[in-house]
Amino acid sequence: MARSEKLTHEISDLILKIETDYPELYSHLDEDISGMKVSLTTGDVSDKDLKEYLQGLKAKLQHYKEMHLEK
Repeated sequence: MARSEKLTHEISDLILKIETDYPELYSHLDEDISGMKVSLTTGDVSDKDLKEYLQGLKAKLQHYKEMHLEK
C-alpha cells in the first residue's frame, strides 16, 4: 500500500471514530474535513500534508479528551 493510501486510510478511520464516539467534536471538524476532501479530489495533497492533517486530528482529539472527558 502506498504511503498516501495508508495515511488516507488512517485519517478515514480516525474521522469515523470521532464521528461515532465524539459527535460533539466531529461537528467542529467540518471545515477541516471539507478542505481535505477538496485537496484529495484535486490531487493537490502530498504525503506531508496528509501526515500533518492526521497529526492535527489526533491532537484535537487528545485536547478534547483532556478538556472534556478526563476531569
